Amino acid sequence: MANLTSIAKAFLHYCKRKDSNEMSYIGDVPLKNLIDSLSTHPNFAGRIALDLTENYLCGYAQEPAIKEKERFDNDDAAVLLESLSQYLEKNRIDNWILIPLRHAHLSSSVRYKNFIFLSGSLEEKADTLRKIGKNSRMQTQHIMNNIIRKSPGFFEHPILAIRIKDHNESVHQDVHNQAFYCITFLQAIYWGQIYPAYRYPQFARRFSDKKTDHMMLFGENNWQHSTIPFRIDATCNLNLDWLLEKKHIKLFDSLYQSFLSNTRSNKLRAKFRTGFRFFKKAIESEERGDYFERLGLPVMNLVIASETVLLPVRAPKRFQLSFLMPGLTKLTDLNESDSALITSEMYTLRSEYVHGGTEVYHDFDDGFGPGELTTKYTQYKRMVARVLIKYPYYEKLVVKRSATREVYLNEWHAYLRRKIDGSRSINPELWDNIKPKKKKCPECDSPITC
Repeated sequence: MANLTSIAKAFLHYCKRKDSNEMSYIGDVPLKNLIDSLSTHPNFAGRIALDLTENYLCGYAQEPAIKEKERFDNDDAAVLLESLSQYLEKNRIDNWILIPLRHAHLSSSVRYKNFIFLSGSLEEKADTLRKIGKNSRMQTQHIMNNIIRKSPGFFEHPILAIRIKDHNESVHQDVHNQAFYCITFLQAIYWGQIYPAYRYPQFARRFSDKKTDHMMLFGENNWQHSTIPFRIDATCNLNLDWLLEKKHIKLFDSLYQSFLSNTRSNKLRAKFRTGFRFFKKAIESEERGDYFERLGLPVMNLVIASETVLLPVRAPKRFQLSFLMPGLTKLTDLNESDSALITSEMYTLRSEYVHGGTEVYHDFDDGFGPGELTTKYTQYKRMVARVLIKYPYYEKLVVKRSATREVYLNEWHAYLRRKIDGSRSINPELWDNIKPKKKKCPECDSPITC
C-alpha cells in the first residue's frame, strides 16, 4: 500500500500543473501509473474499469480543494483512494450476459444462483427476460427485435443468462471469455461425467439456417443493452437436460467460480485454464466440416491438454501420462490397465501426426457403430475431461498440503509424482517398455547420475 500511496501523491502533485480536461490515460504518465498500479493492487484488482476510473480521477483533480492545496501528504492520498473505492463500488450494477448455446437441446429452463439456462418458446423466453431486466413488455419486445434483426436465430437455441454485478464496461470486455469457458465447461462436464447418458434426442436436431452470430448484454437501463458479435465458436451440440440434476449444475457453478469469478491468479489455475482451452480446440476441430481433416488434430489437442495440466517441463511425456491418467480418471467402464494402453496409443498417434503428418481416421464396426480406434479416442477424451473438471478438488488438495495454504506448483507435481510411484502394477509390461532407461557410461556401463 505504501507504494500505491506514493504513486497517488505523485498524481495529485501532477494535477496542480496540468488541466485535468487535457489529461488521459495514454498521454499522462502519472495518471497511467496510478491506474496501472490500482489494477494489480489486492484492494482494487478486478474492480478497475478503465474509462470509469480515468473519468473519476480527472474529475477529482479538478476539485477546488485539490487545485488550491500547496502540498499533499499520505492522508490526502488515502482520501483519494478511499473515495475512488467507494465510487467504483457504487457503480457496480447487475448486468446479464445472454449467450445462445448453438445447436444445444434443453427441454425446460433451469435456474441456479446467478445462472439461468433458458428454454421454451419465444414467448416464454421473452417473459423471463422481462422479469430479470425489470422492463415493460414493450421495452423487452423492442430489445428482442433488435437482436433478432442482427441474429435471426438467436431465440431458436437454449440461452445461457449469467448475472454479473460489475461495471458495464468490465462486463462488456469479458463477454467472450465468459462465453468461451462456459461452453467449454459444459462440454467437459458432459464428456467427463455424463457420457454415455443423455444422448442427443433423435429428432431434436431441427435448427433453421438462420444465423446466430451475436451475444447480448442486458439490464435494467437502456444504456446496458448491447449486442456483441461472436469471435469464438459457440456451437454447443449437447443435450443439456442433465443440468436438471442439481449435482451437475453445482459442478458447473464450481468451475465458473474457480475460473471466471475468482480474479486472483495462480499457476495451477493457469495450467488448467490452458488445458480447457485445448480441450475446446479438440472438440472444435473434431466437429469441423473440413474434408481433409480427420482425428489427427483432435488427438493432438487432447494430448496437449493433458500434458499442460499434468507434466512438468522436460518430463518423459508418454511414460508419465500413461501412468497418471488411469489413477486420476478411473472411468467405471474402463480398467486402469486399458486406460494406460489407450493413453500410450493416443500419444503415439499424436507423435505420428505432428512429426510425420500421419492422419487418424474414424473407423466402424460391423454394425456401422464406432470402431475400435474411434472408441479409444472417445475414451481418451472422457479421461482428459475427467481430469479437467476435477480442478476445484485439486486446488483444495494442493492448498491443504501446502505449508502456507497457498497454491504452489511444486505441491501439485509432488502429488503427481507420488501417484506415479508404485503404479507399475497398473500395467507392468507397458511400464517396462516405455519407462525411460538411465543413460550408461559407454566405457564402464554404469548409470550416469548427472
